[in-house]
Amino acid sequence: MRLRDWLGRWLDPARHVCLPVMRRRQGLIVARGNPHRLASLADISRRGLRMVNRQRGSGTRHLIDELLAAARLRPEGIAGYAHEEFTHEAVAAEVATGQADAGFGIEAAAARYDLGFVPLVVERYGFAMTTAIATSPEGKSFVRRVQGDTFRNRLLAMPGYEPLSVGEPGSWATFLA
Repeated sequence: MRLRDWLGRWLDPARHVCLPVMRRRQGLIVARGNPHRLASLADISRRGLRMVNRQRGSGTRHLIDELLAAARLRPEGIAGYAHEEFTHEAVAAEVATGQADAGFGIEAAAARYDLGFVPLVVERYGFAMTTAIATSPEGKSFVRRVQGDTFRNRLLAMPGYEPLSVGEPGSWATFLA
């Protein structure tokens, strides 16, 4: 299902706007130096390595499953696929302690544990809100904060995060383009 169709289930272009905020990188969290020379989820499967996964229902788990399907990989063919953790930090900790050879998560978690990272996906994030909220005093205050230097500098300080140009909230369909 295309993202536009998926979002269309909840968002109405006549009532909702989107505020673009940031991009973040997700990929393989691996030991420092990437000793197994991993470049994809398929490498984990082919080499019989142990993976740590995110929990069912998380957005990251959905992304992992989409990547596996696109590569025509069967989850049960990956050792550790059923080993689930609830945070990116927990995935990185499992790799750092040697409980898994690789996990899937954000670059910032890999950096916190001084691990290697193989980028696979860049995600775009934004806030969707009704036009009424976006034009309210509280909504305008929120937009100013997201547009501000403090927020931008905090994003830039985290590995794998990049702020998007933030203007006024606009069409969520434009955000997807």
